[in-house]
Amino acid sequence: FKCHITGTDILDYRRRDTPFRLMTVGAKLPFGNDEFDICMFNDALHHCRDHGALLTEAARVGRNVLLFEMEPTITAKVVEVLVNQIHNPRMDIPFNIKTLDQWRGYFKRLNLDFEYRKIKKPSFLYPFRNFCFNLKRTGSGK
Repeated sequence: FKCHITGTDILDYRRRDTPFRLMTVGAKLPFGNDEFDICMFNDALHHCRDHGALLTEAARVGRNVLLFEMEPTITAKVVEVLVNQIHNPRMDIPFNIKTLDQWRGYFKRLNLDFEYRKIKKPSFLYPFRNFCFNLKRTGSGK
C-alpha cells in the first residue's frame, strides 16, 4: 500500500525495525502539525488517564484519526488485566473505557467530527468487541 508508518509510545516495545519516536513529554506526540494523513490508536486509550490530551494531539499531527477501542465488558476487563500482567506488569491499567454514548459526547466536547463503524469480531474466540471511529477536527473540511 506504500504506507510510511512511524510508531510512538512512552516505552519502546518494538520487535521489528520500524521508525519510532519515543514520547518524552506527557501526552505530547513528538510530531509536527499535519505530519501524517492518519494517526491510529489501536486498543491503547484505555491505558491512559487523559484521552482528551492524546486525541487532541492526534488531531493536531494527523488529518484523520482512527480510533479502535474495546467496548466495556467484564470479559474485556478481566482479560486485559491478566494479559497486561504477563506482557508488562509495570503498565498502567486504569481501564479508562467508555460506552458508545460516552465516546460520542467526549468527541463533541473535544470539537472532533466523527464517524462510527461497528466492528465484527474476527472469530468467536476473540474476547473483545470493539468500536471504530474516524475522527477529524471540527470544520476541517477534509
